[in-house]
Amino acid sequence: MRISHSAIVSSLLSPGWGRLVAIALVLAFFASCGMPTSVELQSIRVQRFLPIDSAGWQLEFEARVYNPNPKSIKLEHANLQVWFADSQVATMALQQEVFLPPKSSTSVQLPLAIALRTPADALRLGMLATSQSLASKLELGGKVHLKYGCWPYTKRLKRQPLQQIIEQYDSARAGS
Repeated sequence: MRISHSAIVSSLLSPGWGRLVAIALVLAFFASCGMPTSVELQSIRVQRFLPIDSAGWQLEFEARVYNPNPKSIKLEHANLQVWFADSQVATMALQQEVFLPPKSSTSVQLPLAIALRTPADALRLGMLATSQSLASKLELGGKVHLKYGCWPYTKRLKRQPLQQIIEQYDSARAGS
């Protein structure tokens, strides 16, 4: 008994087999995307800090970042919370997408909008900013959404003191 090529194709595309073939193709496609390796922050500095109004500020960082991955990474958005004395005082959000080219080190602009919860929080942070202990009193946490190839990822940043984040960056830089 001879089975024709068209009979095999039509049986694979039948409702039962067709779903299995489609699922296998989708899984193979997404498996090829892979998980990205973490990017390396090489330097960061505040480029601009502008008050928008009594409820918010515009903060722009210039960062030098190395992407060791074979595909570009697109930072789609970031939502961070700013905490002071165990209460949330502000949120920070990335204002535009950022692209990191593959296997290269590049300078990127990171524009953030800082929305204060209340005018009283603006006053508290303003008074705290005049002291040298600002980084030791503030905490940051939240989510960063990125896309690597065809697959979206969410990186959760646990709430931690800003001073600890700075020290981690400084120790990583000193070690390289």
